[in-house]
Amino acid sequence: MFKRPNIRHLRAFSLTVRHNNVSRAAQLAHLSQSAVSQAIARLEDHYGCSLLERRNVGVFPTTYGSIAARRIDRATDRLGRAVERLLVNRRSTSRLPVEVDRMISVSQLSALCAVAATGGFKSGADQLGLAQPSVHRAVRDLESLLGVSLFERTSRGISPTRLGAGFALEATLVLKEVDNIGDDLDIARGRFEGRIAVGSLALGQSDLLPLAITEVSRRYPRADFFLQDGSFEQLHHALQHGEIDMVIGARRLHPEPGLVQEVLFTDQLSVMARAGHPLAGRTDIQIADLAAWPWILPRPGTPTRAVSDAIFEGSGYVPATGVIETGSMLMVRGLLAASDRLSVLSRRQVRVEEQAGLLVSLDFHPPGMAREIALMHRLDWRPTQLQEALIQQLRDLAPQSPAD
Repeated sequence: MFKRPNIRHLRAFSLTVRHNNVSRAAQLAHLSQSAVSQAIARLEDHYGCSLLERRNVGVFPTTYGSIAARRIDRATDRLGRAVERLLVNRRSTSRLPVEVDRMISVSQLSALCAVAATGGFKSGADQLGLAQPSVHRAVRDLESLLGVSLFERTSRGISPTRLGAGFALEATLVLKEVDNIGDDLDIARGRFEGRIAVGSLALGQSDLLPLAITEVSRRYPRADFFLQDGSFEQLHHALQHGEIDMVIGARRLHPEPGLVQEVLFTDQLSVMARAGHPLAGRTDIQIADLAAWPWILPRPGTPTRAVSDAIFEGSGYVPATGVIETGSMLMVRGLLAASDRLSVLSRRQVRVEEQAGLLVSLDFHPPGMAREIALMHRLDWRPTQLQEALIQQLRDLAPQSPAD
C-alpha cells in the first residue's frame, strides 16, 4: 500500500508556513513546539527535500515548501468543509470536539474510501493491504469522532448511509489532493514523473487525445497515463470520485453541477454509410431516402443522438424499423461496413475506414450537424504541472474550425 503522510503533520507544516513561526503553529495545532519540528522533519524525509529555511526573523518555506503548502491547504480546507457539511446535516445532538476535522487521520479516510468503494470491510481491507480488524476499527473510530453512522448493513452487505456516501466522496478528493503533493514536488525537482487519468468519450479516442498524449509523453517520458472509456455517466461518476482527472468528449447541454466544460473545437457530423451503398455518390438525397434504410443510433441522451433525432424531427419520417442502438464505436464501424445501415458520425472517428475505402460520407448536409468537443473537469480541480501540460497540448492541437 502507498504510504501517505500524516495529515496532522501536513496541518502543522501549513500553519508554520502561514505564520512563519513554529511556536505559533504549535499553539494553533495544540502541539508542543518539538512535536511540530519533528512533524516537519518527517515530511521533509517523506518527500526527500527541504521544505523550510530558518532565518533570524522566523521560518520561511523553500520553493518546494511553497508548492507543498498550496496543495496541503487545498486538502485540509476541503476536509474542513466536508466535515462542516456533514455536521450540519447530522441528526444527533451530542456535543463534538472543537475543530473535529483536525482530529481525523489519513488512515481513517483511507479506510472509509476503501469500504465505500468495495462494499465491505474485508474487501476494503484487501484493497488497502491491511488486516480487516484495522480497517473496521478505523471506520468505527471515525464514526465515533463525527457522531454519525457512515455505513449500514443491508441485504447486499455494507452500504454507505446518505451522509456516509457524501463524506466518502469528499474524503476521496481530499486524499487525491494529498497524493498530488508528491507529484507537484517531483515536477518541481525535474523528475517529470506523475500520473494522469483521462476519461475519453468516442471522439476523444480518435485523434485529439492520442496525439496530445504522444507529445506530452515525449516531454515527460516517465509519466504514466491511465485512459478510461465508457458512457458519460460512467466517466462523470469517475470524475466526481477523483478516479480520473478530466474527460474529453462532446459538450453536454445541461452539465451536472460542479462540472466545468471548456470547448476545444466544433466538430462537424456526417451521415456515414459503407462504400457502395445505394445512396453513396448521390447528390439529391432527401430525408425520405434516409428513412428508407435501417439506422445505427447512439444511446439516448447523448449529444450525437440529439443530432441524429433532429434530422427526422418535424419531417414526418422516421428511420426504418430494426434500429440498433450502441455506444461502441468498434461496433458501429463493423456494422456500417458489413451492411446497408446508416449512422451519424464525425469523419474524424472513421478517418482510417474512409481512407481505406470502406466507409463514405453521404452528400446530405442539413443545418445543425455539429457538436462542440469539450474538456471537462471538476469545478474545484487544480491540475498538477503534468496535467496542465496535457491540457495545454489539447488546446494547441484542437482544430479551430470544423473538418471538411
